[in-house]
Amino acid sequence: MSPTNQQTEKKQKTNFLINENTKLLDNIIKQIIDSSSKKLLVISDNRIVYANPKSIKSFGLSIKEIKDKPVTDILISKQGGMQLGHYLAMSASLKRTSNESDLIKVVGKNNIERWFTPTLRRCFWKGKSSILLALNETGSQLEQPEAAYDVNQRDKLALKAANQCIWDLSLNSGMFYICSEFFTMLGYSPQQYDQSLLSWKKILHPDSHKAFEKIINNLKEGKEEPHLWEYQVVNGKNSYEWVLAIWQVVEWDKLGVPARLIGIHMNIDEKKRAELDKEEFQKTLNGFIQNSLDGLVIINEKGIIEEWNPAQEQISLIKRDQAIGKYIWDIQKSLLDEKDVAHQYLNQLKDVFAQIAHTAKNPWEGQIIETKVVLKNYEPKILQQSFFLIKTPHGVKVGTTVKDITESKTTRIKIEKSEERLKLALSAGNVGIWDIDFSTSEQYFSPMTFTILGYRPWEIEPSAEVLEKMIHPEDIEWVQKKVKELKLSGSSLEIEFRIRKKDGNYIWVLSKNRILKNDHNKTIRATGTITDITKQKAVETELRLSEEKLLKNLKQHELISEISYILNTNSPFRQKNKEVLKLLGSFTEASRVYIFEHNYEKRVTTNTYEWCNDGIEPQIKNLQDVPLDSIERWMDGKDYLISSNLRNELPPDFADMMIAQGIKSFILFPLKVSGKLFGSVGFDQCNYERLWSKSETELLKTISNVISFSFERELVQNHYKLNEERYRELTNMLPQIIFEVSLDGKIDFLNQTGFEFFGVNNQMLEKGIYVWNLFPIREVVKMRAMRNKLVNSIILDSILIKAKTADKHVKPLSIYIRPRMEGAEIVNFSGIALQPED
Repeated sequence: MSPTNQQTEKKQKTNFLINENTKLLDNIIKQIIDSSSKKLLVISDNRIVYANPKSIKSFGLSIKEIKDKPVTDILISKQGGMQLGHYLAMSASLKRTSNESDLIKVVGKNNIERWFTPTLRRCFWKGKSSILLALNETGSQLEQPEAAYDVNQRDKLALKAANQCIWDLSLNSGMFYICSEFFTMLGYSPQQYDQSLLSWKKILHPDSHKAFEKIINNLKEGKEEPHLWEYQVVNGKNSYEWVLAIWQVVEWDKLGVPARLIGIHMNIDEKKRAELDKEEFQKTLNGFIQNSLDGLVIINEKGIIEEWNPAQEQISLIKRDQAIGKYIWDIQKSLLDEKDVAHQYLNQLKDVFAQIAHTAKNPWEGQIIETKVVLKNYEPKILQQSFFLIKTPHGVKVGTTVKDITESKTTRIKIEKSEERLKLALSAGNVGIWDIDFSTSEQYFSPMTFTILGYRPWEIEPSAEVLEKMIHPEDIEWVQKKVKELKLSGSSLEIEFRIRKKDGNYIWVLSKNRILKNDHNKTIRATGTITDITKQKAVETELRLSEEKLLKNLKQHELISEISYILNTNSPFRQKNKEVLKLLGSFTEASRVYIFEHNYEKRVTTNTYEWCNDGIEPQIKNLQDVPLDSIERWMDGKDYLISSNLRNELPPDFADMMIAQGIKSFILFPLKVSGKLFGSVGFDQCNYERLWSKSETELLKTISNVISFSFERELVQNHYKLNEERYRELTNMLPQIIFEVSLDGKIDFLNQTGFEFFGVNNQMLEKGIYVWNLFPIREVVKMRAMRNKLVNSIILDSILIKAKTADKHVKPLSIYIRPRMEGAEIVNFSGIALQPED
């Protein structure tokens, strides 16, 4: 039996038990009424639905003569014209107490009439709201119905067999009864707990304890409460079990407030936990549906959509609320573009759902269906769908997963076209290809491989021994060395060499090779290409001299001049460096150009500037605080670093770092400031293993020196600015007036003491203040004479000059002044002014 069917069966059994327990509870209430010493009638819908033995005996009538009779056939009210049934309902709803005017007459057997004083209470009888009428002998004291009752042996056995028990609670007195089977069904021994309210509360779960108190308080306040309550208790194994309480109000006080509850407890732990497991499974399933990367649609057997997850919204651009409740073929129709294909597909889809509805079998089971659609934004897509059945207790549903395979499908088509173009290109470009699988001994050599060497296909055996004999004697040693390095530690090799053709002539070939090794470093596969580059080599030889001359006399000069101009402008330093890197990147066609700056205190180097070509991923964020030791050790004493075979030519840690950035070759130049290594400027090539020419290397070395000088000058300027700022900060702390005056009499600097003495500020100084603004004209004449003497290298002692103060007074100042020199020229005058003591 499936888990779903098992859960359904458990639920049906539990519902059956609840219904049976409700009947049992009605039976217990009936026993309470029957055991009462009062004459009790149950009235529902203005009919007497039950009478206890005491009332039957008192009236002298049989149960058949009373049951289901209208109340007016048996009872007569003293109110005359007022209908008795209406009176009873009004009295119960208004919570009236009995008085002498509320007498009711009963006509018994042989037309014997007897008068009674009624006591009315609301009650539930067989699930219906009813009236419990107690007939008290006229003049007798009105009493509350008895609380005592007994359960017959048959009901006791039924309860015990069903692992259930009875409980009884008086809300006014707090008296409580629960059968001993309640504790034993939870695994307690009879001695562990008594049948008291306190014992019962002790094993309640804290949340259940609060819920119980709330129910009791609501009942006491006259609020309606459901007659079913699920709660948790601690069992004998110190774990929690679920229990269901079914109860009814059987007594009310004089105000009509519930006064007594009677009910049945049953253990529903297995059912409840199954429900909780089902809820948890449903949450997990919903989480899977909502978070699935594939579109997921659930459809009933009629073809109506019941679920449409977020991924499907994203794939189709159709919102969930637009799809739910619609037929799947109507939604599909809105997406399909080609009318003929759409009509055929939609008819098939309808037929599939018709077969599912009749046979509960899926004709498309295991099939993967591809459809071309056009979204509402006119974007074409290719979707892949698979349909599967979901069997439920209520029928069959259809699930479909939807994947957007547009990109992968398009890529596959592109690859197929690319492979076709590659074959054509290889044939047109005289490129031979070869592939050897050492694990299976399979080998492939394209016909062009033999044609390049002047042979017919397989006219010679293309073994290593045969090919080595064909290599030019001047190249054989170098080729063997590179092949050996490749076998030992490499993965790829690109090499140019001369080889003898069938006619005895030598040609230049470019051989590109790649090997694949297993975990034991054993070569298991090798592939490569061979290209006749004889004409290219001839052209290279012919153009080499002219190329070097052109680079030296034109491009190099222009590039260096432009870089020097940029670095000598007044633009911000970072901006100048970025412009230089961009210029270098465009000129060299490198993938990436960058600058590193060393921090010898932390022993790290940091990528501070970077330029990347189109399609190249920046690495500057990943190259912060890189350990300096290996780089410094490898660069020590070298004019530059260069590599086009990183794995074989670099230290392992350095090679790993470079390869992780997608670098296939690079060249790196040191930057020096004051003769000390300061950093480096580098050029990466990520698209191929670039071989930097000698002329390129010399050019970039010169440029790195220009960049080094720019960094050195920036450091000097920063140092000068810092000293200037410190000097001005110190002068502002002095009590004397410190000043600087240009050759034309403009005040270039004045410290804080000077600002306060003359009553000026920095903004006024920036606009322009001259000495004649601060001194009387007679004193200005003295100062000009003093300036002329200083220009003629005459050293002066202090002079006394009167100055205008901030408060418009004239005060004497003792001034010491000296010329400020740069080289052999006077650029301005600096000095100090003191106020003489009175």
